[in-house]
Amino acid sequence: MTQTPTYLETLSKKDLINTIQTLQKHHQVTPHQIKHLVEKHKTIQLPSYIFTKKLSALESIVKYLKEKKLSNHEIGQLLNRNDRTIWTTNRNAQRKNKEPFQEKKILFTIPLNIFKKRTLSILETLVTYLKEQYEMNYHDIGQALERNERTIWTVYQRGKKKQ
Repeated sequence: MTQTPTYLETLSKKDLINTIQTLQKHHQVTPHQIKHLVEKHKTIQLPSYIFTKKLSALESIVKYLKEKKLSNHEIGQLLNRNDRTIWTTNRNAQRKNKEPFQEKKILFTIPLNIFKKRTLSILETLVTYLKEQYEMNYHDIGQALERNERTIWTVYQRGKKKQ
């Protein structure tokens, strides 16, 4: 299941420059606004199928990003975590599940940047995002993450208390 390229990804460099100039000239879009839009577009999206009961949420994310050829340092920066934490997490994930992720039906995608803020655990952040952004119920979140819905309820309640 390969993702279809977005309109911007299909443009040549020359066409992209012309598009940006048109936005600036005719629509008064500032360079800062364009940069913000591009950064928002560049956010790595995590597919739902990476979250399994075999791995913790952090292990799933790190394993997926390592399969996308990111270094421990790059992953650490994206997740606001130490390189050694990423290395250890990846090692543990590989011990639990050596097989690469098999692409399956994507139920939802999660923007990677939500995990950078560390007030909540990875699982609390994930469950809170699914509950509040996708308006999923505990049962559906539990099925998607291969966790018991009572566990999902508990994680969500703990996350709410921390916020």
